[in-house]
Amino acid sequence: MWERNLKALAEPDPDHPGQIVLLSPGVGFFRPSLPQGAFVTPELTLGTFNRLQQFHDLCVPSDTRGAVLEQLIRAGVNRVEYRTPLFRVGQAQSDPAGSAPSVPAAGTEAASGEIIVKSPTDGIFYRKPDPSAPAYVDVGTIVEPGAQLGLVEVMKCFNRIRLEGDGLPSRCEVVAIPVNDAQEVAHGQPLFILRAT
Repeated sequence: MWERNLKALAEPDPDHPGQIVLLSPGVGFFRPSLPQGAFVTPELTLGTFNRLQQFHDLCVPSDTRGAVLEQLIRAGVNRVEYRTPLFRVGQAQSDPAGSAPSVPAAGTEAASGEIIVKSPTDGIFYRKPDPSAPAYVDVGTIVEPGAQLGLVEVMKCFNRIRLEGDGLPSRCEVVAIPVNDAQEVAHGQPLFILRAT
């Protein structure tokens, strides 16, 4: 049974000035869903938290931005205690804006002028229609609303990832693709970062 979202705890990392550690908000089981290097912004889902047989999306707390520098627990399901360290977050070296972008709903413009396109589901992300074809888009590609950006496969069903939503600019440039081709992704994980041109 799925319940409301939970927020991770956040505190400065005493061993790494300027970095933040995200911590478990309670006792339970946690399955992380963000890869190293993923952009972290408020309300982004870090993974699934199971507490007393109730499943929650564990989200980034407010005022926390950056990139996952280190996952502090193993992949898969982990038993966690209150305040178990989960992720270490800091400034992303590849962040095109110099600070991590806000994550709005997929296809809407962030206050920074950037647009985040997120995965609609858990699955495998593909940048091209088949292995021998070119990628749908690359960093630097100019796209318009409705353009196909990639695919997410779930049990042999392919979900088209398009630039869609209200209030989009007429033209956008792809400024970052924070996941690799054929990489496993989680629901809500950023796939593309674009900027109005």
